[in-house]
Amino acid sequence: MSKKILHIVIKNTSSLDFVLPFFWKLKKRHPKDELSVLYCTFDKRSILRTSSFYSEIFAEIGVKEYDFLDFIRPSMRFLKKLFRRVFKGSYTDKRSFFEIKKNLKKGRFWVIGDLLLLAYYRFFYLFIRKFVDFASIMPFFDPDVILLDNRAKSDFPGRDVIFSYMYKVKRKVVLIPHAPHYRDPVSEFCPFDEKGESFPSFCEHWMPMKYGEPWKAIGLDRPDNRFVYSGYPGFDEEWLTFCKSRTEKKEKTKRILFIIRRFLDKGIERTDDVDYYILDFEDFYKPLLLIKEVMQELEDVELIIKAHPSNNYRKLVNVVKQSGIKNWTITYESIYALLGLVDVVVSLPSTILLVPAMAGIPTILVMNKLQFRINERWPVLCELYLNMYYKVDRISDLPGILKKALTFRDRQTKDIEHIGSFYHNEMDAMIYDSL
Repeated sequence: MSKKILHIVIKNTSSLDFVLPFFWKLKKRHPKDELSVLYCTFDKRSILRTSSFYSEIFAEIGVKEYDFLDFIRPSMRFLKKLFRRVFKGSYTDKRSFFEIKKNLKKGRFWVIGDLLLLAYYRFFYLFIRKFVDFASIMPFFDPDVILLDNRAKSDFPGRDVIFSYMYKVKRKVVLIPHAPHYRDPVSEFCPFDEKGESFPSFCEHWMPMKYGEPWKAIGLDRPDNRFVYSGYPGFDEEWLTFCKSRTEKKEKTKRILFIIRRFLDKGIERTDDVDYYILDFEDFYKPLLLIKEVMQELEDVELIIKAHPSNNYRKLVNVVKQSGIKNWTITYESIYALLGLVDVVVSLPSTILLVPAMAGIPTILVMNKLQFRINERWPVLCELYLNMYYKVDRISDLPGILKKALTFRDRQTKDIEHIGSFYHNEMDAMIYDSL
């Protein structure tokens, strides 16, 4: 019997990295299932940015995508294109009100334009939400199963209406992972509803890494049947082979993929209220300059910078230009879309680096203060990352290791075996039939 399955995307593309390969394989096993994705934003491009890979694969396998503007009331549909132009940009590319205020105090009046833009955006935000029929959204999908992009805060427009529907119908809601692992074995549990029930009876929690213990967050000594080991679908060998075959490069140019994360602006000192997952400026800039050195030594080398969803595009462009690197691009594309294009990966601490490593691409982990803190917080992660094949303990060693990886590219089966040992791969098949 076919089912209707809906994935609700709340924040960014990280939950899509789990769901995309899951839906791809689910369609192979259950081709009659009706699969849909709802982006909890007025235009899905504010989440997807310039990425096209997710939508391409969804279209190929018959998954339909929706955002809130697809549910605008008939009387306002003539303004739909205008609204899409207003809301297509990512919020992380806009200067915050507090940032604008700080610059104005310093006499930087050029940010007045940003203030007007922010006011313009806010006006449309308050205006348009009155004309979206939020009450019609969930009945339109009538899902048998909901895959929820579970977050600590769910403050999107129409949030209360959607949660009220889930409480009312009590159909299965799966709290899905948005990473291959979390910061510690317990914190991967995130309450279903921060304003209501933490873990209602109709919820199920999927766990990617076999060492996770999220049930302890709700006071259980051992997991009940609502906690299910799912593995991480993005590690599936068939899926990774498929991704690489779509974009396999033929030209001689060697490509370095640099996986980064959000970092503080140059000259900004860290304060106690800054999340330690936001890097200091030098933690990003020093590896960038060392990559530049290697690019200058070798011929026909291109740098692709994979931005974190929280990276501000304008700021990132300015910093890369200042570095003096000649041949570079910035992408917000899915990691899966890049697997067939790159020869080697250099990564700052990020769970997404595990994907190219599992695809056999030489993946260099640059150790820094954040990675050491990650390792200290959960010894399992220390074992995972300290035993990767390519690892840079001292930043000065990066050029030598990078040149070696570029010159002697091979499929790193050691990393595949090592990373795979942390996951219950034999459990993967079960989740496709458990819904």
